[in-house]
Amino acid sequence: MVNLGRALDLLTEKGFWIIGAAGEAEESIFDFDWDRDVVLALGSESKGLSHSVRDRCHALVQDPRFGQVESLNLSVAGGVILSEIRRQREANDNMAVI
Repeated sequence: MVNLGRALDLLTEKGFWIIGAAGEAEESIFDFDWDRDVVLALGSESKGLSHSVRDRCHALVQDPRFGQVESLNLSVAGGVILSEIRRQREANDNMAVI
């Protein structure tokens, strides 16, 4: 965990926002502004984000569409969030052209 913590600290110093995915987060992935330099932190399927990583996050987000589902497969959760990041960034690029 030491190397991961150092990496996240360095990325923060370089201007990246560390964004953690957590089912109990209050902010939706759809409401979060992804049009910035981000590092997406995903925890383990069984335990979620470690305290060390969670403490380094600038924000925590969750996908509200899954309601009572306790958790998603890690790769599915990552894919869903990456898809939303791409959707927002493409929408912002199209708006800049108009």
